[in-house]
Amino acid sequence: MIGRVLIGIAEDHAAIRKMMINEVKEKLDCEIIADAGNGFDFLNELKLSNQIPDIVSIDLSMPIMNGYDTIKEIKILFPSTKILVFTFVAELDAIVNLFNIGIHGFVGKADEKLNFSSAIIDILEHGFLKNKYYRSKQLASLDWNKYSFIGNNAFTYKEIEFIQFNIENLSTVEIAKLWFCSEKNVEYHRKKIYTKLDITTRQELVTYAKKIGYES
Repeated sequence: MIGRVLIGIAEDHAAIRKMMINEVKEKLDCEIIADAGNGFDFLNELKLSNQIPDIVSIDLSMPIMNGYDTIKEIKILFPSTKILVFTFVAELDAIVNLFNIGIHGFVGKADEKLNFSSAIIDILEHGFLKNKYYRSKQLASLDWNKYSFIGNNAFTYKEIEFIQFNIENLSTVEIAKLWFCSEKNVEYHRKKIYTKLDITTRQELVTYAKKIGYES
């Protein structure tokens, strides 16, 4: 049973923000302790409330202070707060990055079956929203602060996974089975990464990866 919930909402479109507030008030016993159109104002409202939010909803594309920077500040100021990202951004690299820096759920605004309040309730009851966007911290050994998302990561999710597989000494055949693809497709990714790093051997790839923080 969920008791009274303290909620914060950062969303730059006022009409959408109003809809979100009305929906959660209808479905939950809650108090909106902060709502703003950018991360800077949102964080100030949270601080002025003198309360710790149970959960916040953050849009990524906001003026003045975007969602990525806002999330990083929330992780420092309110480490126990659950974070739902509610945005039009849908790039896989961005989603993987967000889960690795500590969000608890991701909802796309373009989703046809969008139910904002249900997403909030799922996170409060189960810790995470395990919908189609959910990603566990399968790459948690990587220092993601070195790869903060700015449109595209230095490597794509597939490339990062490939590097991790090489550290674990998986063969081309084994990687192909894990990816449910052909060995030719695995070799395509290998050549792409080698070209990007200007290397020619697997050992060079492993040495590079360990140097920047990957672990076996």
